[in-house]
Amino acid sequence: MSKPTYEELLKKIKDQKLEIKSILSKEQLIPYFDFFIKESPDLICIAGTDAYFKQINAAFTKVLGYSTKELLSQPFTKFIHPEDLDSTYLAVEKLSLGNPVIDFENRYLKKNGEWVYLQWRANLNSSNNLIYAIARDITIKKKISEKLIVSEKLLNEALKIAKLGCWEFNLITNELIWTEELYEIFEIENKPNQKLYLDYLSRFSNSDITKLQDKINKTIHDKKPYKMEHRLLLPNNQIKWVYSTGIPVLNNEGIVSGLRGIAQDITQRKNSKKIKPKKPIIK
Repeated sequence: MSKPTYEELLKKIKDQKLEIKSILSKEQLIPYFDFFIKESPDLICIAGTDAYFKQINAAFTKVLGYSTKELLSQPFTKFIHPEDLDSTYLAVEKLSLGNPVIDFENRYLKKNGEWVYLQWRANLNSSNNLIYAIARDITIKKKISEKLIVSEKLLNEALKIAKLGCWEFNLITNELIWTEELYEIFEIENKPNQKLYLDYLSRFSNSDITKLQDKINKTIHDKKPYKMEHRLLLPNNQIKWVYSTGIPVLNNEGIVSGLRGIAQDITQRKNSKKIKPKKPIIK
């Protein structure tokens, strides 16, 4: 075996120096990484498949209110909401099969008795059978979302009672979007990929179509809202009356690119005007 040349020895020494420098650089980063984990507002932990936390960062005690000893000495399942236990067991089982868990949510009991929503990302290291996980407190986000759902439900119920629906029309694509109440008012089935604008116009008389188009053109030109009362000609030869109003939607250039508004079934009001009260008979 031939001896290495001077150039080969020099290259080997340089490579070793670079390797040592890389190791030292990584070692210097360890304290900074530890600081990042310690100060992170997210809950970072190492847990076992035996349902015990092995290591946690300061965010756990800050968010949940327990001491580190309390959290490490009990199975983490003890802190989980009873309704979320089954889904949590399934998530751990998924991890044990080598599949990462992304955006999994469950509720943890705080020391003050309140429940906190946590959203998890976790993976299992098969070499040591430990779970490495990070969780984010999404309690405020969940409460806002729940309030929005309740508000939307109340709004939909109010619209239904008032026989009123909302719509939006794209002047570029002729795409018409309705809330569910409008399908009931116009008695049109909500189907996928339907040409709703054509179905909508099929409920108009020719004169009302002309009237509608004139109002839309004027709104586009003047950039001002329009109002209109018109009949609905239904397939069963019945007639409904609808009050509609629309406002212009402007794009970034200030050009009207769409319309947005409401439509209300006013049939009952129209019919009540036709019924005149009988004059009292004077004897």
